[in-house]
Amino acid sequence: MIDKYKNEGISIVIPTYGKLNFLKEVLLSLNNQIIQNFKVEILIVYQNRDDVKKIVKTIKFKKIRVVLIHNKKLGSTRARNTGTIKAKYSLIAYIDDDIVPIGNNWLKTIWILFQKHDIKILCGQIILDSQFPTWMNKYRVLFVDFNKGKRNKFLELGSFVPSAQLIVTKSLMIKLGGFRLNLDRVGTNLLSGCDNELSITFGRINQRVFYSPTLKVMHNILPYRTKFSYMFKRLFWQGVTDIYVDSHFYKIGKRKIIRCLISYVFFILKKFINLATYKKIEMNYLNSFAYKTGYIYGLFFSLIKAKPKARPLNIFEQV
Repeated sequence: MIDKYKNEGISIVIPTYGKLNFLKEVLLSLNNQIIQNFKVEILIVYQNRDDVKKIVKTIKFKKIRVVLIHNKKLGSTRARNTGTIKAKYSLIAYIDDDIVPIGNNWLKTIWILFQKHDIKILCGQIILDSQFPTWMNKYRVLFVDFNKGKRNKFLELGSFVPSAQLIVTKSLMIKLGGFRLNLDRVGTNLLSGCDNELSITFGRINQRVFYSPTLKVMHNILPYRTKFSYMFKRLFWQGVTDIYVDSHFYKIGKRKIIRCLISYVFFILKKFINLATYKKIEMNYLNSFAYKTGYIYGLFFSLIKAKPKARPLNIFEQV
């Protein structure tokens, strides 16, 4: 059941940076939600000089309290932690500024699911917008294309769950220390992994994530993110991210480095042989040159970084 806070309701935390058109679409969808027997607030944590206030003023909100918070330091993770601390209600719904709830029952469904089930973490289906290029289908998972089936269920412990649509009790997030700043994607820096690290942490403390396909949102994609140059960089930093997240849980020793270097050499040789013999190369992001190179770079990147603090963290140090 929901944690017994003085004020029960849903606090929606939205970090925003440079996506005013998408943000307005998100806010319009939230304003059209059916709200019954619970309270709602939206905390918009903005991180640059975008005129967020003008966007908010164009919408006449009905039953929703809107709070604008300016973060001087950049980073969506930092913004989520700020929103977590400032949240008034017992449930926190994290969504991105390009994530649009589908239908007007999104909030109502969240409330009902927490009332009916003994859960602390909830997620739902994330659908990529219809303009997503077909040539990039093999990379859909990197754009948070998230679908775990057509029925309500608990996911396996430690299963990945994206913060693009993630609903968690405030008490749990405060207890864990929020999202990790050292895994934040800031500006043009594409190092990420805070979602993956948090998902693994949920599993380690035996907190199962409840999935409901009735919670559907649309993920809008900015055009520049479908360019080849962006994808190459994105794949490289996904490789760095994956090994860096591992370093938060496991020690990376000499054997690991040697095995990965040998594997990388064989991977390069195989690619050359395939090219020389005109053999068709099966493509996915784990099998790409950019990803593999990023993974090797990440091995050494992890070694020179300070050892991450163990959870639980102090969320007030994470803003």
